Amino acid sequence: MTASLQIRLLGGLFISQDGKPMEGFVSNKVPALLAYLALTRRAHMRDALATLFWGEMPDADAKTNLRQALTNLRKFFDDELTITRDSIEFTGDGFLDSAKFEADVKSASTLDPEPASVILTDSLCLYRGDFLEGFHVRDAPDFEDWMLAERARLRELALGALHTLSQFHTSRGNFPEAITYASR
Repeated sequence: MTASLQIRLLGGLFISQDGKPMEGFVSNKVPALLAYLALTRRAHMRDALATLFWGEMPDADAKTNLRQALTNLRKFFDDELTITRDSIEFTGDGFLDSAKFEADVKSASTLDPEPASVILTDSLCLYRGDFLEGFHVRDAPDFEDWMLAERARLRELALGALHTLSQFHTSRGNFPEAITYASR
């Protein structure tokens, strides 16, 4: 995969390649499937994915829909996916904002306050809004549950980063900056 693939999940869902927005997905479940695979970064059994996205349907229909979604995904991302008879995995690389945000916040927690504040400030630029904000997938309650849990987890990381920056600036007497982070 080219490193120019960008998947932005914070503040909505936006997928681009070579700077151009990706379009032509047959349904919202196709980019949702890509986002799920890219974020989890592991192989998933086909049956589990069919249940995650089409669990409200009979098994045969769910598997048919998964095959159609994979056909659509392969049209754009064949090099980034490893698809076998039993499993599907996102094996490409590229930019995934939520993964970068999480990695930066975790790495900042191991640093002294000054360098940590620089990393946290930069990482919060990535947090443009909640995880998959405004994005909906119909008739997929299991995916919805996963999405809401991920949203809450990432929001907690963002709130922790904001709290840390507010404390950092307060300790330095930078009260306007502290108030900005505390208000956000």
